[in-house]
Amino acid sequence: MLTKTQRALMAALKLAITAGLLYYLLSGVDLSRLQEIVMTVSPATMVVAIALHIISYGVGGLRWWLLANNAGLALPFRAVLPSYYLGIFFNNFLPTGVGGDVVRILHLRRPRVSLRSLIASTVSDRLIGFIVVFATGLFSLAALEHVLLDDSTRVILFSLALMAIVSIWIFATDWFETLIARLTHRYRHTRVLKSILEIVTTLHGLRNRRGLIVGAVGLSLLIQSLIILCYYLLALGIGLDQPLLLFFAIIPVVIIATNIPISIGGLGVRECALVSLLVLSGVPPDAALGLSLVYLAVFWCASLPGLVVMMRPSTRRQHTDTSA
Repeated sequence: MLTKTQRALMAALKLAITAGLLYYLLSGVDLSRLQEIVMTVSPATMVVAIALHIISYGVGGLRWWLLANNAGLALPFRAVLPSYYLGIFFNNFLPTGVGGDVVRILHLRRPRVSLRSLIASTVSDRLIGFIVVFATGLFSLAALEHVLLDDSTRVILFSLALMAIVSIWIFATDWFETLIARLTHRYRHTRVLKSILEIVTTLHGLRNRRGLIVGAVGLSLLIQSLIILCYYLLALGIGLDQPLLLFFAIIPVVIIATNIPISIGGLGVRECALVSLLVLSGVPPDAALGLSLVYLAVFWCASLPGLVVMMRPSTRRQHTDTSA
């Protein structure tokens, strides 16, 4: 466990990295030209983009609700969505894109609600989402006619894909189930390890819920498509004429990069990743940075309902507690 001083130093370091990345991006462009690009986006385009993002969050909450019910929570959707949205809001300020997961778990945690089930559903929610993001980017890159990747990068990407496929296959085997059962029995008197193994057992049980997995994957594809469409719409709004498939290829990379825990809420990392990939695709740097800033405004606006949840603590108790 880190001490308070160490946590403060880590937060200060990440804040410095965030500021440094933003300074690096802004120092390399003409600020007056950047302002001109940003102001070309019409209010109607911004409203539609924000609406698309809010819908994607609602779909994300639905995915978590389905997985949570499968884990044994049996909570109504209206009880789960506020906690999910609060986690989205806190992702803007925490050092990593998954920090909000802890917030949503704690917000939904109540007497007679299983913490193990909450964690298991959140982990499965993240894993399925990550796999879909990775697969979307990989297949889109393969479909592009002119992919700006060298051979070594292609080998790394497809090696990672092969490793992921093998890992999922091993996880779904009866052998793995037997192994987890033996480990659970062996460490049944320990608290932390036993809880971890019970969570893994819950996750392993998803293999028998193919309909649920297909539904969660479908919802994940819808979420990614809505976010990518949001980027594409904003790109058109600032005058960028790039194919939609390009955004299906690069936005998953941006999403994955955002979860690298080196900045506050992925700020700076997300923008650097997007600008770099767009510039490699032939987009002018000022236009690429303009798109990243416009999207940032949309992202922040779309997450504001989470602030309402945070300011209304009574919403945490407005539903009847249900046994897990």
